[in-house]
Amino acid sequence: MHRGLARSLRVPYLNYKKDTRYILWWLAHASNSIIGAIPDDQKAAADVLNTTGHMTCSEIEIMAQRVGAAYHKRGELVSSTILYLFDSVIEARRNMSEEYKARFTGIHDEEFQRSNDRHQAFIKTLIFAFKVLGGDHWLSTEAEKQRRTLASEKEIEEVVFTNAFSALSVHQTNDDSDLETTSNTVEAPIEEYCVDDGPDETLDHALVVCMAFMEGLSLRRSLQALWKLVVHRHMNVAVAGVETKMAIALVKTTAAAVFVKADSKGGSSDSYINLLDEVSNAVSASISSSQYAELRGSFGIHIYKSLVDFVIDYRKNRTGRPTKRLQIELDKWTPTCDLEKLSADERLEWRRLYTVNWLYDLVNVFSHIVRQEKHPKTASPEKIIWSLDGPYRRDVRLFGLEDFASTVTTWAMQKPGTPFENKVLLHHVFQLHCIVDSFTVAQGWSPDLSDAEFEPRPEEFHPREAISRFLDNHTDGLSIGFIRGVDVFLKAIKRTPSIFRFAHPENILEELPYLQKLFKNWLGVSSHAFTAINSPPSRFEQTGKIKESSHNGLWEFSPFLCGVGLAEALDIAYRISLIIWNEISEPLQLMQLYESLVHKKYLQEDINRLKDLHDMFYDKSFADAVKHTEHYRKNKYFPGSGVPQARTLSRSATELEEWLSLEENVFLRSKPNLLLFREYDWRFWCIPEDKMIPNSLLGSLYIVQTKRTVDPATGKIRFEDTDLIKNARKQNRMNYRDDDSILRRAEITNRWRIKGMKGLEEPLPSIADLDIAASTQDFQHTINDDPPLSIFTV
Repeated sequence: MHRGLARSLRVPYLNYKKDTRYILWWLAHASNSIIGAIPDDQKAAADVLNTTGHMTCSEIEIMAQRVGAAYHKRGELVSSTILYLFDSVIEARRNMSEEYKARFTGIHDEEFQRSNDRHQAFIKTLIFAFKVLGGDHWLSTEAEKQRRTLASEKEIEEVVFTNAFSALSVHQTNDDSDLETTSNTVEAPIEEYCVDDGPDETLDHALVVCMAFMEGLSLRRSLQALWKLVVHRHMNVAVAGVETKMAIALVKTTAAAVFVKADSKGGSSDSYINLLDEVSNAVSASISSSQYAELRGSFGIHIYKSLVDFVIDYRKNRTGRPTKRLQIELDKWTPTCDLEKLSADERLEWRRLYTVNWLYDLVNVFSHIVRQEKHPKTASPEKIIWSLDGPYRRDVRLFGLEDFASTVTTWAMQKPGTPFENKVLLHHVFQLHCIVDSFTVAQGWSPDLSDAEFEPRPEEFHPREAISRFLDNHTDGLSIGFIRGVDVFLKAIKRTPSIFRFAHPENILEELPYLQKLFKNWLGVSSHAFTAINSPPSRFEQTGKIKESSHNGLWEFSPFLCGVGLAEALDIAYRISLIIWNEISEPLQLMQLYESLVHKKYLQEDINRLKDLHDMFYDKSFADAVKHTEHYRKNKYFPGSGVPQARTLSRSATELEEWLSLEENVFLRSKPNLLLFREYDWRFWCIPEDKMIPNSLLGSLYIVQTKRTVDPATGKIRFEDTDLIKNARKQNRMNYRDDDSILRRAEITNRWRIKGMKGLEEPLPSIADLDIAASTQDFQHTINDDPPLSIFTV
């Protein structure tokens, strides 16, 4: 993860242990270089080489004094990157220690206190070393710049390891300049660097585990607030779904980087339940039983138990039907009960029954295709490959949630008694918790919000409403959704095939109806899985005997599934649209004409729709194609009567994303954030800068952290020529903007993002709002008064 982004997203424990080893490595090697340059007859008793990587707090202070004095004598400053690492480790350890203590105020355990005292002593040692190395001066001069424009991990390692071996030969003369220093290096690998009297490893790990759980809780609170906007303020359900997917990816990546160690059986010693037990055991003896239960509840134990209960029951017959004993319990659940009138325990039980019911439908829908095949009747369910790379990948259709469904189905289809608890990781429980949260919020219960009040579900709210509008199930005739749009397009291509230059137009005639059918049958609906012969009934079919109960309860009772499902459908629709646009000449010709009119200043103001298209398709192939030329037909990209771009669409690809790849497109290849998020498995921090959209929130966050200089003569900003900055200049070229305006716009957007972390109240600002604000020198008013953005709308 980009370090500046990690700091912005409050994930300090992603780097702090690694950074601790970095500074210990650097300090030991710098100290050894100095000692190695001292003549033997001038060495003091304290001038001892560190050859093991082990050190004490007092030795760290001595080494820091030695290195700091050497730099001072040479008239040099310690690298800003090194001081940043010190500052980062100090801040992370201090914050985590304070939050941990705040969480467990009142603990009176001698071992806990002794371990915490060692951690505090280590923090004091780091602060001492930081100051001796020039930290105070760095804080007043270089800190803000370094935090804003921090180098990549590779550049950081280069500074650490290069500096470590550059001898600070303050004692050398010309006569001994050839002194060998190879013996001064430490042979111990960096993984073995540690502080013998530093933080206790057990407490240190428990501290990190606790912070991971607390960060997950914080994310869930933000997401619950987001779902409230969906329910009560008409935010599009796909926005909340996408942001939840990114939060899940963040939890998954963090846990994988910090905790997960696979055992020989494919499980994990750092499974969810092991991590929770580690935190619980650390404090169980010092807190009341009610506090203990509250702690485990806030960290997800109830959701975890619901998942375990489901898997155990499903395995007993593997028919998709609950056992009679459990079915009696599940049949008691109704979505219409007044949650405010229930006790806390009754609400938890209501949530448990909903979770198990929903998981039954999830697995039954996911396994539906396999159940309809003939050969699985003789195959054991545990031997079938349920993963996404299995033989049924192409036919399974749970839009937006197939990864989670395949995992749970794999667990559920094993023989009774087969261990699986050690395979349930932190992000699995977090994801299920988010799924359940989306429904409880819709029902008026937001259990983890500090100011949570019960709000009745608005009668007009229906999770599938946005899907219906996308598909155009409405008959008001005012808009054309995907289904009707495909019908109109197919009629046009059949009527005037000459304007469509597909190498094989029959593919389009076949594949578009396939997508149309796929969406009709599986997006927002799951009735096909429960109406087939011998299929188990939906758990929501008779639930509560209310009007909303149906075969489609999996969707109707899950805003999360509706959100992520619609997001994937939008991705698919965008891809097929761009493939078609790329094959016809009119869109590009229109943009070439618009570019020329702007270039020659024939237009007094922008045409918003065309300007939006220009901003969307900012990549080099499109920019070169619309570049103004005095005579269009001299432009080699002019789409005239040349040879059509051959493209063969084939449904042999195992995934729709492979089948609908944009890589073959010649002109229209730009990918909006939604496509990029999906391509990078929702790890938005992994998106390369050359693919990032400059005017997006994520792009703006990176822009404000990009290295830049100021021209002393003009006061103008000049960014380093990164791919992102080049794209930002290109994207804004039609408005003739400079780097100052790019920075202003990015700062405004980033300020909105920060405000969004503090509360979710208003809809997102439009691109036009940002354009107007960025074009104004006095933009502070805009920053202070405009609406906030949500935490992951990047």
